[in-house]
Parts: sequence; structure tokens; C-alpha cells
Amino acid sequence: MNDIKTVGVLGAGTMGNGIAQACATSGLDVVMLDVEQSAVDRGLAAIDASLERLQKKDKVTADARAAADAAATALPAWRATLPKERAAILRRWHALIVEQQDALAALISLEQGKPLAEGRGEVAYGASYVAWFADKATRIYGDLIAQQQRGKRMSAIKEPVGVVAAITPWNFPMAMIARKIAPALAAGCTVVAKPAEDLCQGGLE
Repeated sequence: MNDIKTVGVLGAGTMGNGIAQACATSGLDVVMLDVEQSAVDRGLAAIDASLERLQKKDKVTADARAAADAAATALPAWRATLPKERAAILRRWHALIVEQQDALAALISLEQGKPLAEGRGEVAYGASYVAWFADKATRIYGDLIAQQQRGKRMSAIKEPVGVVAAITPWNFPMAMIARKIAPALAAGCTVVAKPAEDLCQGGLE
């Protein structure tokens, strides 16, 4: 510190002038460095944006935790439903998708820019997954495995394992979310789904 003879102070505002005066009082040569106010504003704006991103990240984390907790709470009851009951619910979901095909196609077209015909095709594509897994819900069979040792029989039982996290891309917002949610529900698992942020309404609908 004893070797410092000159101090540069950024900005000529109240804070800059105060620092300059304190340094001068201490016997240091002061050089006022001129900084455009716009540069200062950009720096402050960058700091504000960083703080906003951190706050948003905290909220997203809290929302994800709340969704996972809700899915975990719902899991025991959904896992206990009979396969034919799950199949009936999935078939009802399929019927609703088909019933709202035009509205869903228009939403996909509005969000993503696909031609309306392609939007309708995607809705039909997504609905086909729901219908297929509705039928599979009643066909989740176990397996009898070929005998490896005399006097011993091996079998495998398929059971729901827990909450499924489904993260889907932007290019097929409705079809991909149906492709992930339908098999999980058919198997007796609950789901937390996260569609692409830029194109999420088509998947959420």
C-alpha cells in the first residue's frame, strides 16, 4: 500500500467524487477516469438481469419440487388402479384429443409455424400413442424364464416403479409428450412433464 501514489476513480458522480476526495485527503494523486453513463447503465442492467435469472431459477426449482411431490403423493392411489381402469382413462384421453384435433392443430401451427395440415397430422400421431398404450395397459404380463437349475422356477413381475420425469423437445410438442406420458400412466406410474419452454402450450393442452 505504501507504494501506491496515484489512484484512478471511475465516474464523476456523487460516489466517485467522494472517493476522490478521500484519496486526495490521504495524500494520493487522483485521476478521474471518465466513463460514459450508458456503460454504467449497461453494467447495472447486466447485474439486474443476472439477479433476475437467479430468482427465476429458484422459482423453477421450487415448482419442479412441488410437482414431483404432488406426483409422489398421487402415486400409491394410481398404482393401485386396475389395468382396465387405467386403460379406460387413457381411451377417454384419446377421445378428447381426437375431438379437439382442429383446435390443437391450430395451436401447434400458431406456436410453431407448422402448416395446419401438419399440425393435424401431429395431433393424430400423438393420439395414436395414447390409443396404443391404452391397449397395452391390460397386457403388462410377467415372464416365466427358462429353468436354469433343476427344481427351481424363475419369473419376472412388472410393477410401477415410481414417478416418471418426462422432458420433451420443441419439434413435436404434442406428439412427444403423449408418447412419454401415455406409457407411464398405462404402467401405473405418475408423471411430471416438462415441455419445451418456447413451445409448451400445445403439449400442455
